[in-house]
Amino acid sequence: MKMFLEVRTPGNGKKYEIKLDDKLSLSVAKAKIIDEITAFEGGQIALGHDSELFSAANRTRIQNSSISIREAGLQSGQVVLLL
Repeated sequence: MKMFLEVRTPGNGKKYEIKLDDKLSLSVAKAKIIDEITAFEGGQIALGHDSELFSAANRTRIQNSSISIREAGLQSGQVVLLL
């Protein structure tokens, strides 16, 4: 199932709506988020694959792992921070 996450990057004060398949692993989803934001900004934003995702709702780090977005409890419309 497709879902949308609102990804905020406090470093540049922007937010992005990213469409993802909820079956993607967290590590693949993070890489896809970084790639999409970098492409959208024309490479003018410095996001490394060592950047971390955090849940804005409970301010916890979203671990890179092989579990899916759905298994991690992320839901469509949720806000995540990319730091």
